[in-house]
Amino acid sequence: MDRRKIIKKQLRTALHSAVLILGMAIIAALCAYGLWGWKGMFAAFSGVILGSALAPSFPAEAILRTYGARPLGRDELPDLFAAVSTLSVHASLPNAPELWYMPTQKPLALTVGVPSKSAIMLSNGLIRLLTRRELMAVIAHEIGHVRNHDLRITTIADMLARMASIFANAGILLTLFNIPLVIAERMHFSWPTIVLLIVSPTIASLLQLALSRTREFEADMAAADLTGDPEALVAALMKMETVEGRFWESISPGRRMPDLRLLRTHPLTRERVGRLRERGTHNHFSRLPLP
Repeated sequence: MDRRKIIKKQLRTALHSAVLILGMAIIAALCAYGLWGWKGMFAAFSGVILGSALAPSFPAEAILRTYGARPLGRDELPDLFAAVSTLSVHASLPNAPELWYMPTQKPLALTVGVPSKSAIMLSNGLIRLLTRRELMAVIAHEIGHVRNHDLRITTIADMLARMASIFANAGILLTLFNIPLVIAERMHFSWPTIVLLIVSPTIASLLQLALSRTREFEADMAAADLTGDPEALVAALMKMETVEGRFWESISPGRRMPDLRLLRTHPLTRERVGRLRERGTHNHFSRLPLP
């Protein structure tokens, strides 16, 4: 794929993310205005801005330790540390992410932090499942999240979604108070406002999930660019899909999970594989020499 098409796709993805965030913000603004007017709307968004500014500075160590994770020593997996260092330079990160280990058999990778200070957590199941080449592709995907400032973006979305949940509770309370006021023919809140308050978490959640899927696609493309080896990430995704499929079959034998795309945090694996292979077929990046 030529550079012009790549840039066009990246701009389209960025615009898509901005539209989703804007949609969540509009829902929150309408709810806040319906409850408290202009002053309430200003106060609500001031809280979102403050929270999104402070959240990324929360220590990554504190977050990862809640998962039972521990930092990896450089002598434990020296080739991975070397790969992280190389990939971080190619991603123009000011500092390479720290590596953490979680002793669970489920294949998981998680990234926290901002470009200046970040950490990548890898599970025991992931390390054992993937080859070194595939594992480095997954690490490149996580570094893509760091480079793209995804924590800050998802933090804003999460705060807007939490605000919508608060509005929903207010809507339920207003419904209880509104009915007797209507019966008594006194002043009451408008029903459209109450309905918007109650349904706002559902709308916000769907937009938040769509945003998450968009950021995953973007991190996949970042991994392909950083390594020049999209097939490595394809192989990793397909292995992880197989393991996750066996997990769901074990708890629900004889039944298939429904394909509810709107309720997924990650895109379907086949969609991710298709985009990666499209990038790989016309890939002009040379394969990055990793350990």
